[in-house]
Amino acid sequence: MKKAILLVIVSTYCITAVLSYDLFRGKRDTLWNEPGGSKALTSNAIGATRRQAPTVAITSPADGSLFAAPASISIAASVTPGSGTVTNVAFYNGVVLLTNDAHAPYGFSWTNVSAGAFTIKAVAVDANGIQVTNSVAITVTNVPVSTNYTAAYAWGSYGNGNGQFSGVRGVAIDSEGNVYVGDYTNCRVQKFTSNGTFIATWGSNGPSAGQFAYVHGLAIGSNNDVYVADYGNCRVQKFTSNGIFITNWGGAGTASGFFMTAVGIAVDKYECVYVSDTALNRLQKFSNNGVFVTSWGGSGSANGLFNYMIYPFADNNGNVYISDYNNHRIQKFTDTGNFITKWGTFGTNKGNFNIPFGIGMDTGGSIYVCDANNNRIQKFTSSGGFIATWGASGTNLGELGGPLGIAVDSAGRVYVADSYNNRIQVFTPVY
Repeated sequence: MKKAILLVIVSTYCITAVLSYDLFRGKRDTLWNEPGGSKALTSNAIGATRRQAPTVAITSPADGSLFAAPASISIAASVTPGSGTVTNVAFYNGVVLLTNDAHAPYGFSWTNVSAGAFTIKAVAVDANGIQVTNSVAITVTNVPVSTNYTAAYAWGSYGNGNGQFSGVRGVAIDSEGNVYVGDYTNCRVQKFTSNGTFIATWGSNGPSAGQFAYVHGLAIGSNNDVYVADYGNCRVQKFTSNGIFITNWGGAGTASGFFMTAVGIAVDKYECVYVSDTALNRLQKFSNNGVFVTSWGGSGSANGLFNYMIYPFADNNGNVYISDYNNHRIQKFTDTGNFITKWGTFGTNKGNFNIPFGIGMDTGGSIYVCDANNNRIQKFTSSGGFIATWGASGTNLGELGGPLGIAVDSAGRVYVADSYNNRIQVFTPVY
């Protein structure tokens, strides 16, 4: 005598199977067998039902958007039903419910938003109880967000005299507003006031302490010490703000602490120093006196890999941004090298790059990138949301010829190393 047993397995799929059990002989049909350790369903599924989930996408604001406080933010979501009718869309700030909306079009206006970083989340639920989620990150800042910049003034020309340049590269600003410029082929650093008045210069061509084999990136420490990427000598040199030599480290090699090319340099708020090695597509992190801490990178196009790593920038929140030259993108990492995000592809549209180079940041956390071959500057949120762009090819004020280095002062003025024009151009925000 056999008794029919109904077995229901509930998961994403609902499978109904009929198994037989022999009450006299104590035998049952095999539900699983494991030939070679693998499991296989041998009973017949006589019915299966799959429920299609809805989809939800936040269409406004864009991920990475930046707003000025107090902000009014229009939030909207697009919802496509699945097997069941969508009954509600809930909007959250993190885990805090902002509003519920049961009717399309789904959205609302979030008003009087104060400064901070926020994650806006939309949660759609259908009649079957299936729930789906989408989120975007935004920033609201107390610093006014400008989308327009005007060329205010410039200084420099080709030559080797004071205030002249032969291929400007890095540019950096100290806490007093003084501007330091990497004078590449002249193998020196020049120091100016914020309006371009010459103050000092140091360096010459050579391998000795205080000499350079082409000056590339510059960075300023917390006490205004100047760190210089000594490109051809494959090392970092450190000076006081008046050009007095303090120390150096590096040398040619591929082991930790050595470089094949020292190109870009950045210093974080803890005085850790980040140096890019273009030849090895590697970023190395050091203490402020050259003790090796860690490194990351490698060659390729996947996340965390590079095709000609150029300039790094370290913010005050433990993030490191790196320009990825031939992959035409910016990559963002933690200060220990964990990949966070990336943005940019090759092209001329907003947010595209044709050789990204120098990176800067203003006090509001906006990122500025030298888009070298497009002869323009692009401005983004810290997560890559496009804000503004300006510049065009040329030699007139406001036009650019291969912008390579960039720095932003506390007033929001943007200083650009206009390389082929052998000058520094200063742009001011228009609010």
